[in-house]
Amino acid sequence: MSRIEKLIREQMDFYRDFSCMERLLYFIPLIIFGMLFPIVYTKLKISQTNGSPLDFCIQYVATTLAVLGFPESVYDMDTILHYMEITLNRPLNDCFGLGWFYPPTTLLLFVPFTLFPYQISLYIWMVTTSIAYTYILYRIAPIKKMPFVIIGFPGLLMNVFFGQNGAFTTVLLALSYYFINRRPYVSGIFAGLLCYKPQFAVLWFLVLLLTKKYKTISTASIVVGTQITLSWLLFGLKTWVVYLNSIEVCVDIVLKSGWHHFNAIHPSLYAFTRLLYFEINTAFFVQGIGASIIVISIIYICVRIERTNTPMITVLVGTGTFLFTPYVNQYDLAIIALPFVLYTYEGITLGWLKGEKVALALLWIMPLLNWPLVMYTRIQIAPLVILAVFILAMRRIIYIDNIDKANVISNDVH
Repeated sequence: MSRIEKLIREQMDFYRDFSCMERLLYFIPLIIFGMLFPIVYTKLKISQTNGSPLDFCIQYVATTLAVLGFPESVYDMDTILHYMEITLNRPLNDCFGLGWFYPPTTLLLFVPFTLFPYQISLYIWMVTTSIAYTYILYRIAPIKKMPFVIIGFPGLLMNVFFGQNGAFTTVLLALSYYFINRRPYVSGIFAGLLCYKPQFAVLWFLVLLLTKKYKTISTASIVVGTQITLSWLLFGLKTWVVYLNSIEVCVDIVLKSGWHHFNAIHPSLYAFTRLLYFEINTAFFVQGIGASIIVISIIYICVRIERTNTPMITVLVGTGTFLFTPYVNQYDLAIIALPFVLYTYEGITLGWLKGEKVALALLWIMPLLNWPLVMYTRIQIAPLVILAVFILAMRRIIYIDNIDKANVISNDVH
């Protein structure tokens, strides 16, 4: 038998390992994704010009302007739109909310991509982040079928479609988790880089502090400080001033604008409330209550539970972030794969509790379903599904802790 024949046979054996239900779960979303998203994009008036994801074009244009000596102009939406049209060689008349809303430190991360033409940079970005995403998640949960589950995850497919950074954010958080007990200083480097999107770093830093990972925190602080210093030296203090002044504009566009635009499908408690026709202040109040509950829950788990269950606490961070911040996008749901694989691995190795399999199945398919549901029913299911998984993760942590305490008491008695 030749090597090629052997390889084909191994792949066919791998495919046969899937049951009919698993094949439907893992393969059908790929087909649905291709058929459904053109319809959704048409309804929501979101344009992917010439097949090029506009979101990466924003990153490319902003970083190019900064490298060419115009860092302050990246926070001017008209300037960004003008140079995007030049880059894509087409007008972008129907697009809404195209702007650079990241801190100046983020520009440093994308500088290498300005060395290549836009299309080449786009493909490098999409391929490298997707491969890194699949690899690190498999290393965290080394189950035979896991790579295929990750590749078929609708959240990753959505991130690729946008050309966005959800996979990159996942990689940074996953690597920080992976090295937290192995090499805490390396973990700190990735935690520091995660601050390019500060809203996704808050709960992780809270956990690091509560679990006394001081080596990781100190390294992360140095990385953040270095990034701020470099961005100040390279782009100037005025760029930071312009960025801080642009935050209010960002909030107006992303959270307070008309809800027929793309921000209507943000998978947050704020969006969930606004879609039910509540006023902005009410939505912020609900978001604040939700964020407070998430923070209190994580503090309780980290402080009161004797044995630190790092994988499940990371599940709390990965899911809780979507309930903590109002500023999350559809493509950020790629991050959900991290709590999904951690929870799945925990269930397979230690056993399942009631309701966990169903909740994780819903979590996996949710990024594919919430857009059409928002479009036709104004119901944003993402926070509901994520909250259910968060509660079940809390239950599992407390359950395992009670078993450990019972075993200790039993051993003491004997």
